[in-house]
Amino acid sequence: MRSTYCGIFFISVAALLLEISLTRIFSVSRWYHFAFMVVSIALLGFAASGSFLNLFPRIQKNQYSPFVSSLLFSVSVVISFYVSDKIEMDPYKVMVEPHLLGSIAVYYLLLSLPFLFAGFAISIPLARKPKNAGILYGFNLAGSAAGCLLIFSFSVFGSKIILFSSLLGVLSSLFFAFQWKHRLISFCVLVILLILPANIYDITMSPYKALPLALNYPEAEIVHTEWNTISRVDIVKSPVRHAPGLSLKFFEGLPSQLGLTVDGDNISSLSEPGLFIEYLPTAAAYLHERKEVLIINPQGLDVATAQYFGATTTVTEGNPLTIESAQKFSRVYENIEIQFQDGRSFLASTNKKYDVIQISLSESLFASSVGLYGFNESYLFTKEAFEQYYSHLTDDGVLVITRWLLVPPRELPRLVSLIIETEIPQDHIIIFRTYSTTTILLKKTPFGNEIADIEAFLKDRGFDLVWVSGIQEDQVNIYNQFDEPYFYQLVTSQFFNNVQVEKEYLFAIEPPTDDKPFFFNFFQWRKFQQIYQSLRGKWQPLFEGGFMAVLILIQALLVSLLLIVAPLKRLSLERFTLWYFMLIGLAFMFVEISLIQQFILFLGQPTYSVTLVLFSVLLFSGMGSYSSQKIFWKKGFFFLGLFLFFLIVGLPFLIHSWLGLDLHLKIVIGVAVLAPLSFFMGIPFPTGIAVVGEKQVPYAWCVNGCSSVCGSVLSVMVALSFGFRVVLGLGLLCYGMAFLVRTIILK
Repeated sequence: MRSTYCGIFFISVAALLLEISLTRIFSVSRWYHFAFMVVSIALLGFAASGSFLNLFPRIQKNQYSPFVSSLLFSVSVVISFYVSDKIEMDPYKVMVEPHLLGSIAVYYLLLSLPFLFAGFAISIPLARKPKNAGILYGFNLAGSAAGCLLIFSFSVFGSKIILFSSLLGVLSSLFFAFQWKHRLISFCVLVILLILPANIYDITMSPYKALPLALNYPEAEIVHTEWNTISRVDIVKSPVRHAPGLSLKFFEGLPSQLGLTVDGDNISSLSEPGLFIEYLPTAAAYLHERKEVLIINPQGLDVATAQYFGATTTVTEGNPLTIESAQKFSRVYENIEIQFQDGRSFLASTNKKYDVIQISLSESLFASSVGLYGFNESYLFTKEAFEQYYSHLTDDGVLVITRWLLVPPRELPRLVSLIIETEIPQDHIIIFRTYSTTTILLKKTPFGNEIADIEAFLKDRGFDLVWVSGIQEDQVNIYNQFDEPYFYQLVTSQFFNNVQVEKEYLFAIEPPTDDKPFFFNFFQWRKFQQIYQSLRGKWQPLFEGGFMAVLILIQALLVSLLLIVAPLKRLSLERFTLWYFMLIGLAFMFVEISLIQQFILFLGQPTYSVTLVLFSVLLFSGMGSYSSQKIFWKKGFFFLGLFLFFLIVGLPFLIHSWLGLDLHLKIVIGVAVLAPLSFFMGIPFPTGIAVVGEKQVPYAWCVNGCSSVCGSVLSVMVALSFGFRVVLGLGLLCYGMAFLVRTIILK
């Protein structure tokens, strides 16, 4: 039995490593980590394994099934990755060519295949020994927790981490092997995997990302590529010149530049300071001498601008690899202070005030304009973030924010809503636009005499004023003209009555908060028809409202229904099995996904958050499962509800109180905060398995997996509309309902 425990442990390690690796691969190949979709893909595979065991009981009875399943996992990891990489699954292209919707379903099902085989390897021993469910489930969760930690090997393997996951599956098969010939088969599979060509593991990026676009030009080439746990960084040599918002009145050529991309996008130019700096929109902040500058999420041009004007510069960057790679090819980061942490955490750790705080424009124009950042948790643009920035300005200090010029306007009116919500006086605000960008200047004190200098700068550079205190309509829409002064009219109406504008505007522009930090999600489902008609039937904005989430949810519901209904031909379903395991599956996902999203603010990086939360939840749930035979199930539910209630009420306060601590200390605190809740989250499943009949075990596994698939997607949809605290509240509600189901049905 011990070898079975080890086999379950290592197949769980491999499956979880694959799951987290897919979030990194999606970040490189697409625009977003799609953590909720990856979780649903994995859980779909696990759920399908339970359904198949009910439909084909011979699989369960065959003593070699776990061995075969673990080898099939290893092989399918490589095959599904390679084939899925060749399938066209571009979110934007799906929106403009709806016939490609089927490719998402194929993509989804193909990637779930390895998890189907991992599910077999785990659920078959569980079905054979339901009384040992606590121990078996404990090894499963402990292995999954260990798999989370292996994501740090990304810096060694890069995209070949897929191979690493596959090899762990082979290791698992050795523990399930009963005969030497089986071990020989495992060895043969191992050799085949190791001799496969390396290009099988290459990642195909969307052709619309910055790196592929830059490489389209003659003589363009990648001169450096490096991976770490949280990113892939490339240095590219290309004839393309990148200077967002550069005045059309600058007639000289730009100096040669190297480009730096993170995950194939968010290109930043590594350019030496030059005269062209004076023609960038950010130069407006330096018309009066400002010496102390803080740049958050620094772009090379912004750092060069601060150096050009002689400022003492500090940059905060949560990804050390971007700075390290840039320093190998450029001097732009010389003689500046570098803080390797995200901007919010750095500001929470210091009382220092700055003359300029700049939020760099790091997102690509294409992805911003078509709404591909709609899912992103953007904690730089929330009410709490603006209050933090404003409190760290000197009396003469200016907050500088430059965004892409989008039509119809979405980002600008949402930023104005944030300004109004933060209660920044109107005479502290100047807004102007170039042909491609909008820039907001927010001063700690009134601009006063500085207004005349800025207006002269805008006139000389051909930039259009959008807002300044006392502005008149004849001052706007002069150089880069629209049919009407749309931006001026919209911003003016917001300052007059923003509540009414938010209510009537086609897009969602209410100010984001740390509880609902989806700055780039502008779609309003209640105005679906109006938006569709106003854009003449184009589907583009649907992505901003979670179009992909809705599509994935519909797909998950249909597949889950099939997996649950299909076995009914061979097996009668007990009410307890259906309702109890459905509710605890939903609850587990509501809690897990919400915690992952909230801890992004605390830790500064999505990968760190996914790793910490999954590690803590799975490890301590495994401990709880292992101990479940010693804990009365009602006591387990009581403490689970109690600790979950404490997190619903107190987690935001804890995150903000400890935001400025060192990352290593925050990781320790995060594990300590999550441990008690996670321990008791591991009790409902094994205690439920222990009281159902042996024939119901695969079905319980299936129902729990299917509801978890739907729960992972539903949690994101609810968070987009109502915030994280509501999602945690739904988790508490589902656990409470599961308690009632067990109390009433199993009297």
